[in-house]
Amino acid sequence: MTPGSSAPRATFVPALPPRVSPTAAVASLAGHSGDVEAFFAELAARGGAFVSDDPPSGTATVCVAHPVMPAGTEVFALVDTLTHVHRDRLEHFRLEPLAAHGAEVLAIALVLPRALRATVSLLVETGRTPSLVTDRSAWRAAYERTRALAGTTEVVRDGAGRANVHALPGAPPTPWPAREVTGAVLSPTRATRRPRAPGVHEHRFFSEVLGLQMRVRAVVPHPTFGEATAVVVVLDGERWTLDYPILDGLAHLHEDGACGPTLALHVAPEDPGRRAELLGMNAGLPRFLVDELLPWGASLTTTPTDPARRAIAGVSLGGLAAADVVRRAPDAFGNAIVQSGSFWWPGADGTEGEQLRLWHAEGPALAGRVRIFHEVGALEGLLLADNLAFRDVAAASGVQIVSREVTGGHDHAIWRVGLLDGIAHLFPSV
Repeated sequence: MTPGSSAPRATFVPALPPRVSPTAAVASLAGHSGDVEAFFAELAARGGAFVSDDPPSGTATVCVAHPVMPAGTEVFALVDTLTHVHRDRLEHFRLEPLAAHGAEVLAIALVLPRALRATVSLLVETGRTPSLVTDRSAWRAAYERTRALAGTTEVVRDGAGRANVHALPGAPPTPWPAREVTGAVLSPTRATRRPRAPGVHEHRFFSEVLGLQMRVRAVVPHPTFGEATAVVVVLDGERWTLDYPILDGLAHLHEDGACGPTLALHVAPEDPGRRAELLGMNAGLPRFLVDELLPWGASLTTTPTDPARRAIAGVSLGGLAAADVVRRAPDAFGNAIVQSGSFWWPGADGTEGEQLRLWHAEGPALAGRVRIFHEVGALEGLLLADNLAFRDVAAASGVQIVSREVTGGHDHAIWRVGLLDGIAHLFPSV
């Protein structure tokens, strides 16, 4: 089958994670006193979850809990992407009443892949209606109401919603000391070495090329690391600045010598509703980057002109855009970090998979000119097949591509680690 043809796409739905009794976990934390306050204090000390690791089975059991709620109010555990793809069985993720040594709580225990890294939150709903799971807009709006687990770990954002990042015992380590939920007891005095902070510059302007009001940020390495020898354009820059902050990770890459001094330019439209217009195979995007964004970056610090020292990075629809930019303009950008790209995106005739067709036709001309760091979550469903097709087309074209499947879903929790790994891979310290 020709990549991007109209033949049926491969389908994959990750398995519904098994539920097991949370009694043992709750009892171990509640002790024999049945003190509910002590129970939740102990749970908070672990980041909000109790994790039981089972390496031989390749799984870990995760228990989360919530105080008992009034009748008619339900609490659900949202595990990105697993709850989303199984939202028609939302009751499977509902916390149920449990008493252990007199402590009455709501709890759930799920058996998950032990290498999983995922965004996890709690959804508290009163008077739930069927439309919550049947209406996509209603389901998306539910993420505006999510709550983070109690604890001292990092809280990430999805609009008004709050969540945590869980890293189970087998998850790949992060390139910086992130405060992820692991289920281990966290020391209140845990100290981490602070890296030398980068300089951050923000700019809002109207792009004449795109016809869009843009908001951009430059993250300039600390002067002690020297002038920038590489530049990476990061699409959906607002997400990486406000929701899943990555500035600390970039600072640690430089502090640890994992990459050479790299300027990061974060890009997003001022109006989030115009994201698809910007990233959906916009023919003007390369010219905007070259004619408007890079000159602004050069006004702040040294900006490499060699395409081999320039990269563009994106996730989901941004991943599609990153692949599109290096295909259209390899003389401007010789590297791309493509994460979970939306390669189903249609062409002008409405046929899905246009980018795959273009890479199949034009990819051989990019051999020796373009390098790609690519990743996709093993639990992503349809996008898994699409991204493996992109990997195969790029490799068959002779383009240098490093591709990996990670245990996770369509989730910023894994993309944040992958973005930093991609920068370190493409621009290692000399």
